[in-house]
Amino acid sequence: MTKNHSFRHTLFLVWMSACSLLVASCGLLDMEFDEGIQMVYEMRLDRDTVTVMVGDTFVLAPVFVPDSVSNHEVFFVSGADSVATVKDGAVIATGEGETVITAISVSGAKRADCQVYVMAPWTVNPFDYSDDMIVYATATIDGQPFDPETQQIGAFSGPEFRGMGQLVEWEGRKFLQFRIYGHYEWGDDEPTMPELIRFACYDRKKVTFEYLPLAISFDGETHGSPSEPLEL
Repeated sequence: MTKNHSFRHTLFLVWMSACSLLVASCGLLDMEFDEGIQMVYEMRLDRDTVTVMVGDTFVLAPVFVPDSVSNHEVFFVSGADSVATVKDGAVIATGEGETVITAISVSGAKRADCQVYVMAPWTVNPFDYSDDMIVYATATIDGQPFDPETQQIGAFSGPEFRGMGQLVEWEGRKFLQFRIYGHYEWGDDEPTMPELIRFACYDRKKVTFEYLPLAISFDGETHGSPSEPLEL
């Protein structure tokens, strides 16, 4: 850990301690002047882990126990504004990386965290690769058909993005068409070191990233067809 990072982390912990004292004081004042106030015994956030793309937004909402608490006010803070900023629970992904969004309740000074992973936008430069291949596929996500309004599916080799699925229609049927870029190296008789291509779905509504079951080797060929697409 660098000295600058350590110093920023220390400042963050000091700031969090000060917030806790402040909201605890607010809670004590409420108790002193209003005997009928319902205090918070537990608090969590409606999401504890999210994966989001740079530029996208989502909202964190506190969940209280009991749910009849008198004061629902919560302070939010981001561990790194360069990764994600937060205001009144609305989070904006500002840069690639990871951070923690912390919420502290005014009533009872309860704390809850959400781990935030921010991905860079999916882009690929075709000129970085020697070959490409085409894949025709359909996709079902959590039992539901792929939704192009809120979801996107990409092809990856390890952590590297290699191609985006584009929704197309043929003879009344809708499917995804991928142009996937990679390297195809030949040995004496057979290809050597084939790259494994996996497919992943990013859901900007649920702010989740998950790999799909299908995986294929990069071979420069066409996989599936408009009439018989693969199932992701």
